Amino acid sequence: MTNSAPVFTAGSDDPFMRVSTSATGAQADGVSSQAVFSPDGTKVAFESSADNLVSGDTNGQGDVFVKDLKTGAITLVSTNASGVQGDGWSYQPVFSADGTKVAFASGAHNLVPGDTNQTLDIFVKDLTTGAITRVSTSASGAQADFQSTNPIFSPDGTKVAFLSDADNLVPGDTDHLRDLFLKDLNTGAITRVGPSAYNAEAGDRGDQNGVAPSFSPDGTKIVFASSTGRGQGNDIYIKDLSTGTTTLVSVSASGVHGNFGSYDPVFSPDGTKVAYYTFADNLVPGSSNFGMGNIVIKDLTTGVITLVSASADGVRQDSGGAQKPVFSPDGTKIAFYSSATNLVPGVNGYEVYVKDLTTDAITAVSTNGGRPFEIGTSQTPAFSPDGTKLAFESSNSILVPGDTNRLQDIFIRDLSKPSVTQANLTDNGAAHVSTSRTVFIVGTYTAVASPQDGNLGTATATVDVTDGKVTWSYDVSHANIAPLAAGQTHADTFILILGNGSGASVTQNITVTLTGIDDAPVISSGTTASFAENGTAAAYQIAATDVDSPTLTYSLSGTDATLFNVSAAGDVTFKSAPDFEAPKDANRDNVYDITVVVSDGTKLTTKNVAITVTDVNDTTGGGVLTVTGSMGFTSIDRATINISVTGNLHETGSSGVISNSTINDLGSLNETQAMLALVNDTVTGGSLGAIVANGGSITFDNVHLDGVSLGATSGGLMESVAGSTNTFNNLTLKVGAVFDGNAGSVLDVSGTLNNGGKIELFNAAKAVLTGDTAMIGNGEIKLDPGASILNSGAHHTLDLEGGTIDGAGTIGNGDHSLTLDIGFSGTLDANGSQPLEVNTGNAVTSNGLIEALQGSFNFDDAVFNTFGTVTADQGGTIDFRNGLTNGGIVNVHTGSEVDVSGNFVNNGTVLDSGVLKVENLSGTGTVSVNNGTLAVTGNLGGNVVLTGTNSFVFGPDARQTSGVISNYTPGTTLVLDGFDTKVDEAFNTQTNILTLTDADHHMMTLHLAPGSLIPQAHGAASDFLI
Repeated sequence: MTNSAPVFTAGSDDPFMRVSTSATGAQADGVSSQAVFSPDGTKVAFESSADNLVSGDTNGQGDVFVKDLKTGAITLVSTNASGVQGDGWSYQPVFSADGTKVAFASGAHNLVPGDTNQTLDIFVKDLTTGAITRVSTSASGAQADFQSTNPIFSPDGTKVAFLSDADNLVPGDTDHLRDLFLKDLNTGAITRVGPSAYNAEAGDRGDQNGVAPSFSPDGTKIVFASSTGRGQGNDIYIKDLSTGTTTLVSVSASGVHGNFGSYDPVFSPDGTKVAYYTFADNLVPGSSNFGMGNIVIKDLTTGVITLVSASADGVRQDSGGAQKPVFSPDGTKIAFYSSATNLVPGVNGYEVYVKDLTTDAITAVSTNGGRPFEIGTSQTPAFSPDGTKLAFESSNSILVPGDTNRLQDIFIRDLSKPSVTQANLTDNGAAHVSTSRTVFIVGTYTAVASPQDGNLGTATATVDVTDGKVTWSYDVSHANIAPLAAGQTHADTFILILGNGSGASVTQNITVTLTGIDDAPVISSGTTASFAENGTAAAYQIAATDVDSPTLTYSLSGTDATLFNVSAAGDVTFKSAPDFEAPKDANRDNVYDITVVVSDGTKLTTKNVAITVTDVNDTTGGGVLTVTGSMGFTSIDRATINISVTGNLHETGSSGVISNSTINDLGSLNETQAMLALVNDTVTGGSLGAIVANGGSITFDNVHLDGVSLGATSGGLMESVAGSTNTFNNLTLKVGAVFDGNAGSVLDVSGTLNNGGKIELFNAAKAVLTGDTAMIGNGEIKLDPGASILNSGAHHTLDLEGGTIDGAGTIGNGDHSLTLDIGFSGTLDANGSQPLEVNTGNAVTSNGLIEALQGSFNFDDAVFNTFGTVTADQGGTIDFRNGLTNGGIVNVHTGSEVDVSGNFVNNGTVLDSGVLKVENLSGTGTVSVNNGTLAVTGNLGGNVVLTGTNSFVFGPDARQTSGVISNYTPGTTLVLDGFDTKVDEAFNTQTNILTLTDADHHMMTLHLAPGSLIPQAHGAASDFLI
């Protein structure tokens, strides 16, 4: 068999390993940082906020973990002696010299008994026994009264140094500054390092790493960063723990004090030097990048200070800053991280570098030369004890395959392996591979890939001086490798020569191994086909080839595959001739989706194919078109055709139309496309008829519906064309249905409007009731100013069992009587800028809610009977022009008004804090006036209760015929229209009748409640303050 899949085997194993994973290799779901090697190099400790590195990590905090680099096992060590995880953040891990213990800082309060100080402490965890000890305590064991951070073991493991803001760890600590302490793990003794002038000054948490201490290799000295109050940042000091002397380190070779802050000091392995990073620009001659953090090394013997953060030829870094220096175990190299762009060609952003202190060569070790650079941050390096590896934290996702968590992880770089990635090719029709390696290039170089005899492909090499890369590419034609059988290999070899043009050169062997595999078939036929309805020929022809096998087999899968047959020659045919008007594809849109499968007996190739059925004019004259399943269409215009639909009729174009047609016994008519127009049609629905705007819109133009329900889903819309007349008999408006009557259109309605349906009548649109109509559920009829609900022909009933009629139009026209019956769940709501006119010519009965909110009602000729609630609020007004019988509640709120012309029979409750104007008031109920106005122009025959400050107005012909006025109180104003100046007043304490007489001998009698005080009249004319 012949094959075409070369595999590039030149290069080496990937030099990167990700450490912050679970024991099974699952990547962390949180940020990881602060990696350190164990003394034997077999483990790495780090901090992580991930909760999936070990099972049962549920504290939602950052924890300290130890990863075994040999077995992959990972352990959570920031726990108490019983293994309970800490309830606060833990970080800054360090190993003891023998690797049996880990010290760390933690805000947890459950790691040791009696931890109640609610601050960060230093703990030491025994990895063998599980015991844990708090070391940030006084010699007597008192817990610190403020936070402690940055622990570090002494080289012999008997002491721990740390920083603390506490003032109670040693006697006499009164400077309230961050101090450096040394705790003896054997005796418990604790010492503050250095006189107060050199103590580590307090700073925010973000600065704690910058002032972290470091022991000399013999443990007799400690170096740290501290502020002396010069106002120019920290300086670097060394404290001799034997003699007690303190030495300033951050000075130039001539002893000039650094003019800006210095941080992150660390001893060299032999103790003769200190590396640190500094913002000072006067420590090294010729410094010109003030304000950028530079890495420098101070020779403690000679005083010489050397700049480290520079390119191999000594050019200072051009931007950003360099931080966190760390010596290699043999002291010949130093690692750090920097955001400079000129330290290594083609490398920029925060990367980790290793500088050779002997040759000045510098290498970016946190990048993978075989993959493209990606924006990210790499920082905080740590050498392994043997110096062959470097741990660091990075948010780059290009260092190892499968890094998809987009989070900062812990990585280890094997410095003995080059950063060239192995590349594997799969058989995708092309046989090409390329790779590159970052090298240090100065001057003009050329690269040539020299072929050896017997090669099947070719290789080329180029040099990119800007990026510092040598790139080679390999290509081989399919024809050359086709003779290779499955599993057979062939090696193409080349010698890559990199020369400088002056005779000097270096070489590297390149080997590309071509491995034969079985090829899959190749399908060359297209992904679409078009086929006219009613046809029986092949709808699609499969065209495929295979270089390994002349015999191919064909099959089908996919959504609509069961509707087709496929022959041994690859012909795809419909099992039954397709009908455009009644599509059978899954989406019922005449697009049939199948997947073509071609096999050579070993491998498969698939291709998705869409076969579109097109319309043929198969109905040309009169007659009957019967649809029992489903039928799709784009246009129906058959004035003489009756369409009987018991299945589903749906429009398949972007703007379909049914015109001049009669649809009998409609099953369902669905509009899922852009728009469907019904023009001059008659539709009868039988028992299940439904028209649904399913995402599209349906317009009605002179359409007659009988027994059809309307519904809308997925934002569908139905509307009547402006100026059209549409008749809906026995209508049911379904859930979500919205019917818009546009300007000038007429909608003749009878039937049921229910379940959330909505009719909106715009401008002068009309809904004409042609039969008894019930509105149930929570539907709505919304009227614009000028819109109307009118009655036509004989007397009909509009039964508002549920839902709402609102707006500012007209209900009823007075020409034909209409009964408006508002049920318990119905609402008649005036909320427009113009009045809602009710002119039914017949009684209105309400058990529901009548409310005027800001708007106004006019009940022109209706005899109004309410057993529900009538409310006028927010400035709304209601005018009952033909009387009112109240068996429920009438609410007149402040600023609103209710007027009743004729007889107001109150057998319920009236609550008035606005204005209530009545002609004749009677009934067994009570009118309660609370800081409102009651105006009576005729006979007052009911009970009135006055509360607060009110106005009680009697017209010139008003008389109290029965009932009682209760709670006349000071502040009530009595206005008697047509009653001249009072000249006499009499109050009968037996009958509680107050009689007033004016100068013209007119008399006014008021029936007061028993026990009323005798009113006192004040003022002139007809106003009395009672």
